Amino acid sequence: MRGFMYLLFYSTETWPMPVSSFFAWEKKMKTTFNDGIGSRGLHHINLLAARTGDGKQVIFKFEGQALPGVVQIIKSTYQKNGKWSKTEWEIETPDGVLPFTRSQSWGTGNWLDAQTWVAAIEEFTGSLDLEPNAVERFIRATWQKTTERLDKAELEYAQPAEPILQELLRAQEELAAAQRELAAVAVEVSALEKAEASRIEAQEVRDRASKARDALSGKKKMSLDELKALVA
Repeated sequence: MRGFMYLLFYSTETWPMPVSSFFAWEKKMKTTFNDGIGSRGLHHINLLAARTGDGKQVIFKFEGQALPGVVQIIKSTYQKNGKWSKTEWEIETPDGVLPFTRSQSWGTGNWLDAQTWVAAIEEFTGSLDLEPNAVERFIRATWQKTTERLDKAELEYAQPAEPILQELLRAQEELAAAQRELAAVAVEVSALEKAEASRIEAQEVRDRASKARDALSGKKKMSLDELKALVA
């Protein structure tokens, strides 16, 4: 034990490495970010998730700049290619800082397709170790239209159900009454049609009978076959 303590004392006096570096060997991760446009003109954002001193997680966009204790830029390369020009960064992050990206939906172009906050947070999080509160804060700070859509859906869902159900019931009852009234009118119309058809048929029969009488009385000449056809 004395030998070990002496070695530490001797090392801190003679090595060029500071004591803090000797004890703080950290696991660091290298990642590559870029700001290029993807297929079909879709975009992505480069993100970092880090924790404050009291352990709260914060998610924020990587803006191409180093941030002490959070992200260090190892190399930056610009590739000129017209619309497809981009800057590529090789970055290094310490243990506890999570670099990741999120892209617009291939099918819709939306950053998030979910229709509720719970589903949106799950969609954004995926398999990453992200805190729901941190994800919601980031969405609210970054995507205003998405936030408005999710808030509206949540407010609508939070409305008391009874007034909505009562209104739906009244509307259905009104529709049912109107359909019954229409059915009754349809029956009356059908009866009128039948009555009108009967009147027309009766008039035709009277006309034929009148013609037959005229023929029998000699007022109108008609063969026997014509007379028989008339009264058939």
